[in-house]
Amino acid sequence: AARASGSPVVPLLGRRLDVASGVAALNAWPSPDAPAWLEDHRIGGHVLMPAAAMLESLRIAATAASAGAAVDLVDVVVHRALDLEPQDGGAVEWQTTAVAGTDGTLSLGLFARPGAAGGSAEAWTRIASGTGVAAGDPPSGPAAPASGAAQALDPEALFARIAGIGAQFGP
Repeated sequence: AARASGSPVVPLLGRRLDVASGVAALNAWPSPDAPAWLEDHRIGGHVLMPAAAMLESLRIAATAASAGAAVDLVDVVVHRALDLEPQDGGAVEWQTTAVAGTDGTLSLGLFARPGAAGGSAEAWTRIASGTGVAAGDPPSGPAAPASGAAQALDPEALFARIAGIGAQFGP
């Protein structure tokens, strides 16, 4: 079994795992040390991991797998929300991985499963995925939006709409 070692890389994102396969990995569980602002990220009454934290977790794993070299994230997909307060009241464990490909890219994944610190027999569920490429490599994804495609939004109206679907951000 993999073993967590050292201090947390970032308190919310967990500790680096010592694994034999050459996979860079971070492993974490919700803890009393979690940032206070996390409680402010509620949707439908559940505390969810913010997408920015998911991206940061993928970036840190990619950087660790590339020996500290700068890495850009491309083709990131959030497949499902990461509920940090499961309905059964139990804990959730999450893990971020970076696996080197033969083409020089990194296959990145954020996974979760029910269970307390120390592991669980439950299967891992993919939460987010993406690709890490050397910083500065041109992206192969879709082109930027056409100029004029953006539109101004009234922030108060936007947050009222968000609150109307059960999201709560901030105090």
